[in-house]
Amino acid sequence: KVESGALITIKIFNTNGNIVKTLANSKETNSATGNYGWTGTDSKGEKVPMGIYIVHIKAVDSDGDIETDQATVVVGRNFNK
Repeated sequence: KVESGALITIKIFNTNGNIVKTLANSKETNSATGNYGWTGTDSKGEKVPMGIYIVHIKAVDSDGDIETDQATVVVGRNFNK
């Protein structure tokens, strides 16, 4: 659990380990829960290719304790258009 006031960093990486986008960079949280959205674009605002991406989350609380987590995201396209 992340405490209110923790500094959150959220980065999206491709499978080559390159940073695709930073969603939050040492942003202070208002609560222990929060929502961040990613629209599937890179740091230039361009759509990323279909594929697998890794979301890395790091939280640093006021005591300097660090918590990290990561998740895998698959980006696809809607073929119904």
